[in-house]
Amino acid sequence: MSDEGIVELEVWGLSPPGTLVFRAVCGGKEVITDEPRSMGGEGTAPTPLETFLASLAACFSTTLKIHARRMGVDVGYVRARARAKFDMLGFLGIEGHESGIKHIELRVCIESSSPCRELDKVIELTKRTWVVGSTIARLGILDLVIEKRCAE
Repeated sequence: MSDEGIVELEVWGLSPPGTLVFRAVCGGKEVITDEPRSMGGEGTAPTPLETFLASLAACFSTTLKIHARRMGVDVGYVRARARAKFDMLGFLGIEGHESGIKHIELRVCIESSSPCRELDKVIELTKRTWVVGSTIARLGILDLVIEKRCAE
C-alpha cells in the first residue's frame, strides 16, 4: 500500500493529579473531557464517550457538506443524534461482562433545496468516505438512519 494521500494526525493531552479532567490539544485548540460527579469527576465537560459520539456525528455532517459543496448540491441544516449502548459492568471490570460499545445508532436528518437524486449521490459518497464512521462501521455495531428533506 502506498503512502500517497496518507495524512497523519496527532493529539496530545494531560490529566492533572487528583482529577478526571483531560485536556487535549487538537489542531492547536483545547478539547476538555470529564466525568459526571457520580463517577468521581467534576461534571465540567462532556465525557470521552460523549465526545466520541459528537465526533461521529460531526464527521458525517462535515463529510457530507464537503462533498455537497464539491458536487454543487445545496445542503442546509444537518441534524444528527448519536446514541451508544455499553455495559457499565464491563467498564467497571466485573467478571463476565465485556467492556466496550455494543451498539451505536446515528440518526441524521438532511435538509436540501436540491433534487433528492442529487442529494442521494452525496449521501452515498459520504457513506463510503467518512473516516470516523467508516472505521466504526467495520466493527458491525453502527446503524446509520438517514432522513432527507429535499426537492422532488
